Amino acid sequence: MQRTLGNATMGLHALPLAQHGNLEKVQHDLGVTGLVIDCGYSECRVVPVLFGSILSMCVEILPIGSKHVLRNLKELLCGDVASSTNIDNHQEHLMLEDVLSRLCFCSYPSADNNDSNSQTIIYKYSVGSVEIPVTHKTRTKSCEFIFEPLTRAIIECVKRLETEARGQVLRNVIVCGGLSELNGFKQRLIAVLNKHVLAQDFGSNKNWLKHMGINTFNPTRSSLLNWYGASIAFSHYSYAQSKTIKHDQ
Repeated sequence: MQRTLGNATMGLHALPLAQHGNLEKVQHDLGVTGLVIDCGYSECRVVPVLFGSILSMCVEILPIGSKHVLRNLKELLCGDVASSTNIDNHQEHLMLEDVLSRLCFCSYPSADNNDSNSQTIIYKYSVGSVEIPVTHKTRTKSCEFIFEPLTRAIIECVKRLETEARGQVLRNVIVCGGLSELNGFKQRLIAVLNKHVLAQDFGSNKNWLKHMGINTFNPTRSSLLNWYGASIAFSHYSYAQSKTIKHDQ
């Protein structure tokens, strides 16, 4: 059964299910409601799910992901990666991912934060005995550019929801995807989001986002696959829609 509150919806149960073979059939709870913020490799998606249905007209897709963060990280390393002739493209990619996950983090901007007084870490890569200096600025700025556009996408998505749907969705905000695992990512997103919310004109209840739980991203460990499913389902839906449009033309 599918419920709507005026916005176009797409039920997850309407999608073709994969064959389970001999595996035990699992009953999935399609009554879930929440706001899925999926930060992936090539893009970030903001997907509102209401009673198991995706509100497709309110979905926001941001063409920025971890591959753009890796590209920015490479530029911040000032050519030290490119100058290492013993590293091929595949090894370079693995090395950048390693630097990002182990050394980089998202910090809060501060007037007292002096990069020149911060320690530079020498990263040693096993292939070719490569040593690359990673400054404090590089460690903190690799992901900096993503928070402003992602925050705007979240706010635009939520503003298009009807009032009742908004109240339901914002009680359960889920941030998932590989990029969101970067140290300090969720905390930084909360800080930037709160800053933008205070600057927005939401009428008589200016702080409705904060009061409805947008500043507490709920744990996803127990139902991570279900929430990934919402983002994957929307990809499937978008692809099917694009094929239909091309066929009609």
